[in-house]
Amino acid sequence: MRLKHLTVAGFRGFNSARTIEFNDTLTLVSAPNSHGKTSITEALEFLLYGQTSKVESADSKDEYKDSYANRHYPAGQAAFVEAHFSDGQGAEVALRAEIDAQGTRRFVNGKPTEIWPFGDQMSKSARPFVVQHALKKLLLAAPSQRFQGFAEVLGLRDVDEMQQVLVNLCTKPEAQIPSEARKLLDDLSVFDVRLRALKETTPIAKALAQGSGNVAEAFERLHARGLKLVGRKVPEAGLSAALVELRNAAAAKVYSGSVAIKVLGAQEQQRLSAAGERIEGAMKPEFAQRYARLAVGDVSDRLRKEFQFLGLGIELVADAPDNCPFCEQSITQGIRGHAKERREALLAKVGSGPDLGTLRAQMSASLRELADSLSAHSALLAGRSSDVIAANTPESAKKITALFGKGNEHGLMLIAAAGASIGQEPRNSVYSLKF
Repeated sequence: MRLKHLTVAGFRGFNSARTIEFNDTLTLVSAPNSHGKTSITEALEFLLYGQTSKVESADSKDEYKDSYANRHYPAGQAAFVEAHFSDGQGAEVALRAEIDAQGTRRFVNGKPTEIWPFGDQMSKSARPFVVQHALKKLLLAAPSQRFQGFAEVLGLRDVDEMQQVLVNLCTKPEAQIPSEARKLLDDLSVFDVRLRALKETTPIAKALAQGSGNVAEAFERLHARGLKLVGRKVPEAGLSAALVELRNAAAAKVYSGSVAIKVLGAQEQQRLSAAGERIEGAMKPEFAQRYARLAVGDVSDRLRKEFQFLGLGIELVADAPDNCPFCEQSITQGIRGHAKERREALLAKVGSGPDLGTLRAQMSASLRELADSLSAHSALLAGRSSDVIAANTPESAKKITALFGKGNEHGLMLIAAAGASIGQEPRNSVYSLKF
């Protein structure tokens, strides 16, 4: 679309209607200061986007409040900006935005509209406006912000974001690696260490270190090594399971137990989740509020008892208004009125909620539920870790040390720490961190 002419009335510096014609190739606007050059640009920007960049980038929403409409424009008339465009096929499109006390209204060829027909395309394109305040802001900005500002003006925001990603990748590569990729790198690092720990598998590690071109060769060597260990022909898909079975059989000759954390079944997982939810539910703010009320219960309970006592007396005195229902002494209308006022005052203080005894019973029930949930939660976790706990004995320590071999004592330290922290009597742990 090509801009043909623009009419501005009552907007910014124009207090009367003014039409500016635009040349098909280039239009230059020249005038002294404060003669409306910036207002022309802002009028077109406001028409297309509903807001000027000056207002959009203001430090406060009220900084340029009501700055669009010219205050000298005749009252009762709607200020407007109207532009006529040619669509390149000879057809002309008129866009108009009117401003009054109710807000802004838009029209396309005289018909009201909420958004421009090309609104989706505009949201994906850069704003082709660099007015005086924006240019000043760009020139005074820091170099990095200046680059970002020009990139946005030129429609290169995606390029700027890509450049920032590349800079981050070069300066802080670790922080940019996805968690799945980081885990894969960690697993490969452990794999490399294990390959280099044995003379027979060191060539495999060296082959992998030379790049992806040697992966096939490394795999063949690794596969041959696996078949040699198993001692029989095994399908490729079943080789890993055969090696695990061989490892477990060899380890069982030294230590028949396990140091693995068990995987909970579906039912156990549901029970664990349910216990966790009950624990979390018991610790909601309502729990703390009830506990706090019990902490000051001596005072409030006395007031509540007085409230109940007065209520009973007022109920009984209705049958014999001239005598106290408790001591049978004479009472006057003033005393009866004072009793009612006192009861209303107590009601305002202590409310009409449950008494202290009821609160204590509720708190006891909540504490019992919390204790049961904690026990169930602890039992499930302990069952999951029972093998680690069982390994926390002097006899098991010797066998596990023999399995790990010299130089791998840190593994035994981890087992000792885990067993001591989740065991029933962690202070009696036989392991120490002397290694």
